[in-house]
Amino acid sequence: MAVMSPRSAVPDAAKVRQDPEALLNRDLLISQWPILRTLISGFIRDAWEDAFPELARAKAP
Repeated sequence: MAVMSPRSAVPDAAKVRQDPEALLNRDLLISQWPILRTLISGFIRDAWEDAFPELARAKAP
């Protein structure tokens, strides 16, 4: 069995554009978004909320 280095353990998704909807659990992401959005930069948060409007609606009350 080959041992993978941490760098090679990063999936090729970083190299190949894939559909995020096929890779993510939609309900889990939406339920956790109010917390996750506070842990990332505004630029990244805005990009995700622009791409997935349901995340923007999932803000904490």
